[in-house]
Amino acid sequence: MGVPTCINGDMNEDYTLNVIDVILIMEHILNITPYEPGNCTTDLNQDGILDILDVVLVVNIILDNGEYNCNADPNHDNVINVIDIVFILQEIN
Repeated sequence: MGVPTCINGDMNEDYTLNVIDVILIMEHILNITPYEPGNCTTDLNQDGILDILDVVLVVNIILDNGEYNCNADPNHDNVINVIDIVFILQEIN
């Protein structure tokens, strides 16, 4: 079995979907880093826009493979979801 040519959401194309990909998408949304599309689909909902909805999808994929982490739940409601991502984005901006 060979190395996959693409993992959807893998912004830096390192064949691993992780928090670095989330950060890179958020940096694009905040106009910190330009988005340079490669071979992988980072527009996960395929609406033609790389935005917070794609971040949510990447986070959901990552969380399906992990356990609850209170550090990723800034509003402390015991659920990691889009509200936490919005909270983090507000803190960054």
